Amino acid sequence: MGVAEWETLETVADVRRFLRWVILSFRDRTLKPNEASIFAQIGGVMLKTVQVSNFEDRLTRIEEALKVAEVADGDTGSQTTSH
Repeated sequence: MGVAEWETLETVADVRRFLRWVILSFRDRTLKPNEASIFAQIGGVMLKTVQVSNFEDRLTRIEEALKVAEVADGDTGSQTTSH
């Protein structure tokens, strides 16, 4: 397996496998130290990017669900009152 195998890093699991490959490739000396360092840095950035993207997607779905719930509450005429 080589770098060409890592064209898409779209999930946390993809990035985790990529970082594992970097570590193993460095350990068996198929990657030079400077190459492994660069790939590890890229992997770290990709991991953070995927995590933030996942968070944003989840937040968007929650916000959309809340809007639907608010509309449904408005349709039934129920109102929340505080005492």
